[in-house]
Amino acid sequence: MDTLTMIRRLYRVMPALDAIEHLERKHFMLNGGDSPMPAFSKSVSLSYDTLKLILHELDGVDERHAERFRAHFKLGEHQADLEDITCHRPGERDYITEHLSTNISASFDDQASVSMSKDTEQYLTIADKIARRAYQCGMRDDYRPGVFSEAIVSDTAIVLKQVNHWNARSIDHKKDYQLRNLEFYIPTAAVEARRRHSVDMIGNMTVLFSDMSSANNRYCGDRIYQAIQEEKARYSADLH
Repeated sequence: MDTLTMIRRLYRVMPALDAIEHLERKHFMLNGGDSPMPAFSKSVSLSYDTLKLILHELDGVDERHAERFRAHFKLGEHQADLEDITCHRPGERDYITEHLSTNISASFDDQASVSMSKDTEQYLTIADKIARRAYQCGMRDDYRPGVFSEAIVSDTAIVLKQVNHWNARSIDHKKDYQLRNLEFYIPTAAVEARRRHSVDMIGNMTVLFSDMSSANNRYCGDRIYQAIQEEKARYSADLH
């Protein structure tokens, strides 16, 4: 599965969380007194065969994110099976379970179009090209979905991760292990990009990469590093 297709599928699942947010807002209106309505954020992630839906309540004072709802699904070829659900009002659990079970499989397989900006599509294409350099490159480089070990979409950003920690914690393999982390952060809302020291930027996309693998397993990380530099140069050249 290419990265654009994968992200579009995750965005099609996002509306399943709207009903959960509606319940939270309704409960607050009935019980919140004179307090202002809190803000909420939604996210959907896919890591290998596990699909996660999470709803957070945002505290604007100290920016804490209080988790209000979480559901885990196991994806099959044509269905999504609910494995775990956490909600703060047990009386709503049956309704939520039925709502999600009915909608998740259909949403994930739906072919309806999803609107994304040209910049976002370009960043996703670049991220795919970079991550593909390490796909099936070494031990445990067999990622899903697509060429990533995890993909996350939220109200404000897309995060793509390719993580390989093969043998990293094994005391029997001190000279043969992978310890490689690649992450892309793509802002999708009108918020400031996460600019940090010692990271690479391609436009507004943040690229975080580290490779502390054993010496005999640095080849794949070198391929990623080279791809990052190539894509940075190509993006910069296209601007001029």
